[in-house]
Amino acid sequence: MRNGHSGVRYPAPHVRVQQRFGRDAARYRLHLRGGEVTGLDMTVDVKTAKISGTIRIVSPPGRSNNADCKTMESKLTMVDLASASIARTLPKPFLVEMKTQEGLMTFTSVRARQTISGVWDVVNYRERSQDFEEEEACRETLAWRLAAAALGARHVNETAEMLGSDVFIQNVGMLTPYRTILPTLPQRSKVARILSEGTVVTVGELASALHPIKVNGVTLVYALMLRKYVSIDLQKPLGSDSIVRAVPVAHSIMPGLFEGLHMVRSSG
Repeated sequence: MRNGHSGVRYPAPHVRVQQRFGRDAARYRLHLRGGEVTGLDMTVDVKTAKISGTIRIVSPPGRSNNADCKTMESKLTMVDLASASIARTLPKPFLVEMKTQEGLMTFTSVRARQTISGVWDVVNYRERSQDFEEEEACRETLAWRLAAAALGARHVNETAEMLGSDVFIQNVGMLTPYRTILPTLPQRSKVARILSEGTVVTVGELASALHPIKVNGVTLVYALMLRKYVSIDLQKPLGSDSIVRAVPVAHSIMPGLFEGLHMVRSSG
């Protein structure tokens, strides 16, 4: 899967936080209720070599009642879940308010994601590359560049053609029903033990090892892949002969604000 990275990853020292809350190391404010994280609110003044501006980052952003938006969010989340290079994905994690001479503009993010190398992306999605040239899209791109800089992440402009090949997208669509399945700890341990032996294992073979009923075993294998416990090459048609591999160890620490965002999503 190809990504269109805009600029570079802006290091934290290039971002000055206007207001600090709590301890000196804190980069965000947590609103606490009953000891659980229920919201985030951070105002930052971003100044880098290329961009500058004042933005407010708020999470959670509120629910959307737009059916088309929900369908698109679900599709993009599935692409991240099925991509071996993506360790985590946060659908619609926050909104950004940007003050300009024309007034206050508000944008809601489609998603943020963390690669297996530990880098976070703030993703700005449009169907076509030319859609980014529209005036409103240019303003939104600026807002996400500022947000990414404030969060120590990369800003990514992404289009439909960047999501993957036709075969990949077809496989992702087929995997959608399995995203709600949660494999048990004994099942995960058994798969880890089988893959650690170094032998080539197919979806069919692993399915048989997990459950006496093949369809149930296949369901578990696909669920394990979407949960990032195993990896399957989705650039080829998915089936019983597809090779299953162990996944690389992903970074477990989420830098800065994203750690809080993850807590918000989990507490919901």
